[in-house]
Formats: sequence, structure tokens, C-alpha cells
Amino acid sequence: MQKAINNFIGKLANYYERAKYGLKNLGLVNLKAGNNALYKGDYKTAKARFKFALKRMPESADCLYGLGHVYYGLKKYDDAIKYLDHALEIDPNHGAANYIKQMIIDPKEIKNIPVELLRDLYNAIEHDYYDQDVKLEEALADFLKDKEGLNILDLACGSGRIGEVIHNEGYAITGVDISSNMLERAGELNEGDNDTYLRLEEAEVTEFLNSNDKNYDIIIAIGLVERNSSLQKIIQAVAKNMDSKTSFIFNYWPGDNFKFDDNFWVFSHSDEYIKKTLTKNGLKIDSIIDLEDTTCLIFASKTRKS
Repeated sequence: MQKAINNFIGKLANYYERAKYGLKNLGLVNLKAGNNALYKGDYKTAKARFKFALKRMPESADCLYGLGHVYYGLKKYDDAIKYLDHALEIDPNHGAANYIKQMIIDPKEIKNIPVELLRDLYNAIEHDYYDQDVKLEEALADFLKDKEGLNILDLACGSGRIGEVIHNEGYAITGVDISSNMLERAGELNEGDNDTYLRLEEAEVTEFLNSNDKNYDIIIAIGLVERNSSLQKIIQAVAKNMDSKTSFIFNYWPGDNFKFDDNFWVFSHSDEYIKKTLTKNGLKIDSIIDLEDTTCLIFASKTRKS
């Protein structure tokens, strides 16, 4: 009899654990969906998803941060602070929560977006977050036409959008990104006969560049410059990995210098500042293409020494 009772209690405990896991798993699914909606600017969906997730994970700093970020986007700052403070009570080192709170309290102090926040952002969003920019793809394809055996560095490669566009059997492409989730997506492009990426590295871009000891034929940085206010460290690090034949291709948001757009999470830069920073690091602009989506594409190379 006692054995039967013990078995019954054991089964109940097992069912309880399975149910508890199921609720948490359902919470995680909605947390991810909320993040995906948040970074697309769909605050209504994000709010609903985060609240659903929070009911199942009431002590989740990520859920509380998500709601705080939603209310920040809706300009309901008192509500935003309430959820952000609660998130920070649970996790005082939550980089994204600290950053959004700082933006509410003193936005003039905004500098570069913290690496932790970018990592959280790109770990959260889905592969199809990126809209396909046909003009960008055509510009890259035209530039690479008839070029063979290239050694290419794809900075902030994300889920591999650019690698997929420029992939050629003769290219050796190295992708670098701070998001493990995005790199996992990029790695899926290597399934099959032809690998898109020869190598994928999880690292902060400037740290990778400063520790790297090789030059590349082409360095591509799509979506990197716009995430930073000051560009000196990035351009300086890129220049160290270039020789006289290397092309540096990147896009930027033209506009008032260092102006932060909290809808798109980007910094704009003046044409003068871009040119000045490139020149300071021994680089020159070879051509500029207006992509007509508020960004411009620049092709740069090292200045020839006389």
C-alpha cells in the first residue's frame, strides 16, 4: 500500500514539474515574440506578449525590461520607470534596463549603444527582421563582379544576410558578430555543399579587429556604423586590417552629427564627419551610393602614399 502511495506522489510531483516547465517554456516563447515585436516597433503586440510572459515568469527581469521599453516607446515614462526599476531590483546589472532608464532621465548623456544591449537586441529578433534592400544587393554584386578568390570580412554579419548575397564559391568569408543567436542563423547557411562562411566569430567588432593580425581584400560593415555615435575607434580598427588594395564598404545614416533616433535605434552622421574620420585614419572615399532608404553606401580605400 505504502509503495502505491509513494508511486502516486511521485507521479504527482512529476506532473507538477512538467506543468511548471510547460508554463515557463510558454513564457519564454512569448518573451521572444515580445522582443521580436518590440524591435520592429510593434508596441501593441510587444506589450501583450510581455504581459503574457510575465504572468508565467513573474520574476523575469527580461519581461519587466521589455514592458519598460514598450512604455518608453509609447512615451509613458512613469510606467516605463516603474517596470525598469522592478527589473533592476531583480538584476541590477541588466544593461538594457539601465540604458533605457538613463535615456528617460538624461537623454543628452546618450553615447554609443552598450554592447550588452545590442547583444540582447539581436539575440531577440528573428532572421526575417531584416528587409531585403535590392539596391544594396545590386551595388555589392556589381562591385564584386568578375572578382575571384577574395578574402572578405563581414563585420556585424548578423544572420548572414550579406554573406548570402555575396557568396561565391571562390570567396573566403569571415563573419563577426556579438550575437550568438544571429551567428547560429548564419551558420545554417553553411549547410549543404557550399559553405557561405569559412569562419564565424562571436566578438565585439573593434576587439576582434584589434586582436586580428591579417588583412582582407574587402571589409564589409552593413548596419554597424549607424549603431555608434563616435566612429573613430571603429574606423581606426578597420584601417589596421587594410592594405593598399583593400576596399572598405559600409553604410551610414546621413543627417545631424551624432543625432540618435530612438525609433530605429541608430545614430546619424554628417557627410563631413564621415569624410574627416576616414581621412584621419588614412582612408579616402572612392564612391557613394544613395540607397534611398535613408542610408548611403560608401566604398573607401587607403590613401596612396606618394
